[in-house]
Amino acid sequence: MTHTPLLATAIGVGAILLLALAVPLAGLADLTAGFTLVIFAVVNLALIRIKSRTEAAPLGTFICPRWVPFAGLFSSVLLLVVDLIV
Repeated sequence: MTHTPLLATAIGVGAILLLALAVPLAGLADLTAGFTLVIFAVVNLALIRIKSRTEAAPLGTFICPRWVPFAGLFSSVLLLVVDLIV
């Protein structure tokens, strides 16, 4: 057994195939860029939440400064807004 999520893979392939056939290439590129920025924003929100905990980080882990996820969230949201305006 490979432990591969077969159902999730099939759904993902079906969604990609549907989008590739239904949406023009320029529109698909815009959608991909927008979704990527949304994912970055969510990751930065998660990092802000993790950093707000009072637990000590495990030994040997990289610890970024507190301002980094806020800067990432701000820049991702700013780029999404600029994309909507332009």
